[in-house]
Amino acid sequence: MPSRRIPPTLKKNLAPRGRGALLVSVGVDGSFAQPPLTYSDPRVRAFLSVTFDILYDWNIQTGAIYFGEQLDRMLGLRPGAFPRSVEGWLDRLHRDDRERVRDAVWLSVSSCAPFRCDYRLRHVDGSFRLIHDQGVILADEAGDPSNMIGAMRDITSEREVQLALREINELHR
Repeated sequence: MPSRRIPPTLKKNLAPRGRGALLVSVGVDGSFAQPPLTYSDPRVRAFLSVTFDILYDWNIQTGAIYFGEQLDRMLGLRPGAFPRSVEGWLDRLHRDDRERVRDAVWLSVSSCAPFRCDYRLRHVDGSFRLIHDQGVILADEAGDPSNMIGAMRDITSEREVQLALREINELHR
């Protein structure tokens, strides 16, 4: 594939930072096509390493789940140690949250509605992290739910700050 010249203004703005860029032309009309992304793609891994969210992709048919490695770190586990299954995820849920979260997942899958839920996941040290989870259901060609793609965020610190601010406000009243 022929490479496309970098416009001088772009090259000038990139060069002082020590960066380079190469754009690859794939069409005779000079258009560019983005290659498909996979979870092993370095661009996906780079993006996931700088976000606060933990990406997941749940195959509803098989029960297998892809979780970003940030989940293992957040829970104090070695990379890949968190079970990549629905059962493993449910096992880490706080027992007081399980039924409510199961119901929310069932409602989302059965109605193809977005999933939004807060719940607690067990850390390796026995404490719990408060998670905000949101996902969307993807359907197959027959219209049946096939995957839930979503993002989990650890909101433990945010919630602790909110509670501390409430207590301070109560003391000032």
